[in-house]
Amino acid sequence: MSFGTRNELARIQTARERYWSMDFEGAFSQYLDSFNANPKAWWLAMEAIRCKRALTPGIEKEKNIIFSPNYAGNSYQRNLYDQHNNFEYQVGPVNKLELDNSLVMATYSKRLVFHQHWLKELYWGAPSLDAGVHAIDHHIGILKALKSFGATVCWTLHNLIDHDANACQEILSNYAVRKMANVSDHIFIHTRGAGELLSSHCDVNLAEKFRFIDHPLYDDIQRSTTPCLPKEINPNKLQGRRILMCLGMIRPYKGVPDLIEAFSRIARENPQHSMHLVIAGYMGDPAATVALTKMEPRIREHITLVGRKLDENEMAGLMEIADVSVTPYRKILTSGSFYLATTYKKPTIAPRIGMFTEAVQDNETGFLYDGSVEGLSDKLSYVCRLPKEMLTRVGTKVWGDHQHLTIRETSTRFFSTLEAGR
Repeated sequence: MSFGTRNELARIQTARERYWSMDFEGAFSQYLDSFNANPKAWWLAMEAIRCKRALTPGIEKEKNIIFSPNYAGNSYQRNLYDQHNNFEYQVGPVNKLELDNSLVMATYSKRLVFHQHWLKELYWGAPSLDAGVHAIDHHIGILKALKSFGATVCWTLHNLIDHDANACQEILSNYAVRKMANVSDHIFIHTRGAGELLSSHCDVNLAEKFRFIDHPLYDDIQRSTTPCLPKEINPNKLQGRRILMCLGMIRPYKGVPDLIEAFSRIARENPQHSMHLVIAGYMGDPAATVALTKMEPRIREHITLVGRKLDENEMAGLMEIADVSVTPYRKILTSGSFYLATTYKKPTIAPRIGMFTEAVQDNETGFLYDGSVEGLSDKLSYVCRLPKEMLTRVGTKVWGDHQHLTIRETSTRFFSTLEAGR
């Protein structure tokens, strides 16, 4: 923008005066509180932004992605945006979306994409059902306002209903899912079944919004870490044992008490078993803690608990010593633990639910069971009787089916999809 002539300078000065005289945030607050097009408030807000834009040269050349929430400890988000520079996007997080000056100014960039991940942060701390509904509506109202400015809204469906929700939170989770599905331009899914579940849940055909992108392997961890074992691991206790690895944050939906019970049944029936179970991750399930404390000492000595957050070097070290990964989940849509195990060519024992029904062929690329404790116990016994060469063959086969799912490939496909408008 040139500032060379007297008329241009006068125009900019007028724009500056008009902008600073307007109650921008108040105008949008009125708009959002009414959740319909309040003409006066909307006009005032639009005029303020037009003026502000005139004072911000170059913004129309930028391409931006704003994502929320920011789970800094979750490498999935970091990996998904890995290729942003190659597509000339700037990427930044926001934990709580507010329709303020800086956010609306971003809508005047060449391209603005708002990318929603997990929905629970919208309502999890709400003191009541009404408060949770209001928080969700406020967020969706902001997204509608952004779309009216030309922004694209996309959502990655990580889970349908939050796995650890109580009765009130489950109602809010249902409400948030339906609202988010409605407002989204693109819904990214990692399994075909996830799309079918969401359409059924919302009682509407959402096929035109679905964008299928495979979940990547964790080749960054494999490539950049120096594997080491946590200090809680005693290598001498693992000598000659079949090592079962349950790795990841321990939360109620992950069914770790079921795994402990299944393991105990085998140990009671066959005291000469050759298994050793490692449970590693931040302990967020009191029932799992109780189950471990109540175990018979002779059985408990064959379980190692690393009940804390692990760094990536420790995760790599544990995956290297594992014979098989165990994911005894009660609920799941997509499992990062499966992709981590697959990265290290380790087969997974999993229930016949969620993504496992698509990613695993029983006894060929992993091991499936019916979701019961009895079924898990039987499958553990079966796997522990298999020759080690068979487990290696199954692990290599599942890795072969997924080896093309690198971080670079998945991130490239994500940005290519955005650029294509599909």
